Amino acid sequence: MLKKLLIVLCVMFLTVTGCAQMVQISREETKNLNIGIDGIREYSRAFIARWPVESGMIRAYLGGNLETFPGNATFAMNALDEIAQIDPDKLTDRQLGEIFGYRARLLEKAVKLAIEKFAPDLLKFLMLL
Repeated sequence: MLKKLLIVLCVMFLTVTGCAQMVQISREETKNLNIGIDGIREYSRAFIARWPVESGMIRAYLGGNLETFPGNATFAMNALDEIAQIDPDKLTDRQLGEIFGYRARLLEKAVKLAIEKFAPDLLKFLMLL
């Protein structure tokens, strides 16, 4: 009987210490996630503040050739133009996340277009890897 009680107490101790470790790990992950999310919020607010200037530069550069820009990149530009009209203090977390996502989409397309235009051989080399 004493042996069974000792085994039960050991199992309970291991379970409690294991749960405590998991809670500590979860707290660290949450802290890191919050730092990342706060960084995205801060970046998105700064980006959308300067977006009208960047949008104007891109549109002026492309001129009447906006249709040569990939459709999903044009969609991202139009969506950012709409979000830029909102008071920055009233942006929701979802809108801040969308800003970050649209920016990533534009960067992907811009880099690809730049490589295709200025370094097509580099693109061929990268496809061989």
